[in-house]
Amino acid sequence: MSTAEATHLIDDALWSRTLTHQLAAEMADSTLVFFYADAQGHTQSVELQLLTPTPATETRGMCQFSVRLLGPAALLLAQQTYRARHAAQGDFALFIGPIARTAQGIEYEACISHAL
Repeated sequence: MSTAEATHLIDDALWSRTLTHQLAAEMADSTLVFFYADAQGHTQSVELQLLTPTPATETRGMCQFSVRLLGPAALLLAQQTYRARHAAQGDFALFIGPIARTAQGIEYEACISHAL
């Protein structure tokens, strides 16, 4: 499999990259490209809009918050971890799940916890 075909795969370095609340706030209202494998194992992509993150809660050395994303109505991504790419901030591994179908498209949520 070539690198282009494997863009949806998540490597060890990506697993260790943290999406902080500050970074999520800076990326609000921008686009992330989510990569996934189709039925033949070929990489496909879809753009989701990152909406404003919830306020962060900091307790016992942990930071917790969530972000919502808005995607096209024509494609429902399964609940799982995806490689997501921001044009300026690079790649992240994000676990998302669909939470609503609206007139604007499908909403997803990523719940994030990380050590401070």
